[in-house]
Amino acid sequence: MQLKMKINDIEYTVTIQPYLLPYIKALAISFTSMPTTIEIARQTEKTIKEAWDEVKKHIFPTPPDDYEVFAEIVMQLVRKTSEAIEQAVRRANFTFERPGIQ
Repeated sequence: MQLKMKINDIEYTVTIQPYLLPYIKALAISFTSMPTTIEIARQTEKTIKEAWDEVKKHIFPTPPDDYEVFAEIVMQLVRKTSEAIEQAVRRANFTFERPGIQ
C-alpha cells in the first residue's frame, strides 16, 4: 500500500509493507506515553529510533532530520494506516461482535 502526504510543500510517498505496522504502532504508542523513569525514557528513545529508522527506509524522498517533519509524518502514518485497516476489515465483512454474547 502506498500513502501520499504533503508536508512543508514536499510530497512524500510511503510504501507500507505489512511488517512495518508494528513499527508504526510503536511510534504511535511512544507519542502517547509519558516515561516514568529514566530507564523507561531511554528504552522509549531506543524504540523510537529503531522504528523511525526502519519506517524512514520506505519514505520517498527521504525526510530531513527535523522533529516537526518527523512528528507530522508519524501522525499521518498512524491515522492513514488505521483508516486503511478499518476499511479492509469492513470490506471483508468482519464483525467485532462475539457470538452468543448479548
